[in-house]
Amino acid sequence: MKESKLSLTEHLVELRKRILVSLVSVFLLFAFTFNYSEKIFGLLTLPLKSELKLDFTTPYIHAKEKTAVSLVFLAPGEAFWMHLKVSFIASFILSLPIIFGSSGNRVDK
Repeated sequence: MKESKLSLTEHLVELRKRILVSLVSVFLLFAFTFNYSEKIFGLLTLPLKSELKLDFTTPYIHAKEKTAVSLVFLAPGEAFWMHLKVSFIASFILSLPIIFGSSGNRVDK
């Protein structure tokens, strides 16, 4: 691989490009994961609602329902903020390959 020195402005242009790619990927995945935030939240609260047992026969894991557990939101906007937070964290995790993969896209002149 040929080493080349970039000027300060070329470094800033490349940094801007990588930041824009990262932000666009997080935003697009946020728009996608917001539609599924209720299912993602249900998956995250699964240990509260059921007890998982390991069994050495098929299907190996059995879910047994616990007593009814419900989460309480104390403020009116808290449920909406929960959906936003779950969606943002899921979109950030899903966009990590794009964020980390954009580091090797530099083209030497």
